[in-house]
Amino acid sequence: GELIEAKVNKLVSVAAAIGDADLQKTTGFLKTAFDEEAKVIACVASCKKPDMQTLQSLLKPTADQIGACYDFAGDRKNKAFQHTKVMSECMQGLTWVAYTQGSGMSMPMKTVQESWNSAEFFANKLLMTHKGDKNQTDWVNTLKELMKDLAAYVKAHHPTGPSWNPAGSDAKSFAGGAASSSSSGGPPAAPPPPPPGSLTESKPAAKPAGGTAALFSELNKGEGVTAGLKKVTSDMKAKNRTDRSGLVKAPAKKKAVAKGPKVGKTELAGGKWFVEGHVQNKEIVIEETKSNQGVMIYGNEDCIVQIKGKVNTIIVDSCKKVGVIFQDVISTVETVNCKRIQLQPLGKLPCMSIDKTDGCQIYLGPDSLETEIVTAKSSELNVVVPQGDDFKEHPLPEQFVSKFADGAFKTEPAEHGGG
Repeated sequence: GELIEAKVNKLVSVAAAIGDADLQKTTGFLKTAFDEEAKVIACVASCKKPDMQTLQSLLKPTADQIGACYDFAGDRKNKAFQHTKVMSECMQGLTWVAYTQGSGMSMPMKTVQESWNSAEFFANKLLMTHKGDKNQTDWVNTLKELMKDLAAYVKAHHPTGPSWNPAGSDAKSFAGGAASSSSSGGPPAAPPPPPPGSLTESKPAAKPAGGTAALFSELNKGEGVTAGLKKVTSDMKAKNRTDRSGLVKAPAKKKAVAKGPKVGKTELAGGKWFVEGHVQNKEIVIEETKSNQGVMIYGNEDCIVQIKGKVNTIIVDSCKKVGVIFQDVISTVETVNCKRIQLQPLGKLPCMSIDKTDGCQIYLGPDSLETEIVTAKSSELNVVVPQGDDFKEHPLPEQFVSKFADGAFKTEPAEHGGG
């Protein structure tokens, strides 16, 4: 607990050193959420498992901070919106405390780990944007270390969910005095996660795809804790849909762009996932995957797609300003007819094929450094690889020189002078 508290305080200090008011506000959400969560952990250690209404009361302060951070990430006046997006994704990890057996939710430690996996995509952008800025790098790396420490804490103390004390007192009395007993001695000075409470009680329609908001909303109704998480549900699958139209037509897509955000189709049909026609949708998540399934991402613009688990292939076709975050891929990841896309593997994959793509940023991790990248008819290709605590960007050649010698042509990347 003390280790995590130290990391939180360090994060606050680094934000103060950077000096941006919006960044300090963003970091403050996390600080307050962890402070409130420590009270919940104290209750877990000293009280019996409460009823749902009491649990909501305990968890609401933390839930409010998660919701506030989520809202601030979408505030156009927020000058540190990239930092806030990273923070918002990380704070989703605090929902581990909502885990119960049979809920369909990831195990507590995995919930924390997955939150960082989602945040890392945006964190890498920050590191590239502020390359060479020690304070900015420290902010990102401290947050990363904090999430790792939180995952370790949860694994050690609450591996299968909050460890309520069966011989403890009634949590109702604790909930009533929680506001005034913020720092009174309780259980582990720990810092875990948040709750099933009521992020959406005050703004139910504001976050239609927000994982935490939907989670807490469902808990209020006593239903499965993951029923409202931002994932593909059974009613979105082809067999349960009535609108089985084909790929989104170009005219419809243009019309959607003119009007702004649009939620397209995300469905499973014939052993393949189809993600089509989304515009300005950063909350597309596919979780119910199998290793023999493929994923087709077609005709989307200004979106982020997250693919959980292991799949066979991923194809990104005719997309613009789309980021794809995925785990293990058995065969290959292909892009064709795309502009300004970003790819980030979190696991292993043998090959990437980049064809007819203008502007492609690939973020490789430790597990994907051996990936073979095949390119054709493409430009502005960059691969970012980890280098210590930082990242290094490597441009891939797009011009080649061929020379005839010894009866055959030899082709090599063109070399440009440094001028």
